Amino acid sequence: MTKATTMPTRLHDTRVKQYYEETNIDYEIFLQRNNHLGMHYGFWEWGIFSISQAVINQNQVLANQVDIQKHMRVLDAGCGVGGSAIFLAQHYGCKVDAITIVPSQVTAVKKNAQARNVSNLVFPSLQDYTKTTFPNNTFDVVWAVESVCHTPNKKQFLKEAYRILKPGGKLIMADGFLTKAYESQNKMYKKFLRLWWDGWAVSDLFSTQSFISWSEKAGFHITSMKNENKRTALSSLYFFLLSLGGWIIVWPLLFLRIRTSVFLMQTQACFFQWITRQLHVWKYVIVVCEKSK
Repeated sequence: MTKATTMPTRLHDTRVKQYYEETNIDYEIFLQRNNHLGMHYGFWEWGIFSISQAVINQNQVLANQVDIQKHMRVLDAGCGVGGSAIFLAQHYGCKVDAITIVPSQVTAVKKNAQARNVSNLVFPSLQDYTKTTFPNNTFDVVWAVESVCHTPNKKQFLKEAYRILKPGGKLIMADGFLTKAYESQNKMYKKFLRLWWDGWAVSDLFSTQSFISWSEKAGFHITSMKNENKRTALSSLYFFLLSLGGWIIVWPLLFLRIRTSVFLMQTQACFFQWITRQLHVWKYVIVVCEKSK
């Protein structure tokens, strides 16, 4: 695990809240979020022609990985505006608790669930996924898509996920993982990563080794760990191309005080997530862990 994180958890949580509050409109415009409510890379494959379709496809792929069933209770840990939670409720009829530390997202999940007639199945609340209020052995699945990257407290997230899962329950994560190239101690790699992470309010990423070690210490058994670079490559390129346009408009927007420095940092993040990907410093991974029965 990288040691790049230096700020206290509380300060980083404040940055995460600020980031999502100020970039809400960007997700709506550039990620077509109103179509699917997701805030993720998405999975591209044959027959997928838009990022909106890719995000929906990612939900389907992940749901199949953990065999979501109607009788299950799922926790969407870091739910955004409810895209995955609502998808699972609509397509599988399961109950989903959707938690986030961003107050406006709780309101958005309620509104979106009601608009899509699943407010009886989706239950949003303002909670930190490293220290929830749920009892032991509550959930069949803990679902964390591009959310654990935001917390400096990754060990505690794994411990908490294990605590609240039922025996035999599963944790599924889809996120960036550091590669062996990061371990080369190349200062340029680390600088580029930090420009990406700071722009998207990312704390840091797991390395494969740290995830295996920490998840096993928490009590999990890893059942699968799959590199999904190919299925997320087009979105990574899309964000990079957006950044090229962003560099053109960011300065006038800052000058006119229409946007803040958060938009500048987001633009550089879109740029450097692709650059670091091309340098093979990180990869996109789906990992599934099971709690012992």
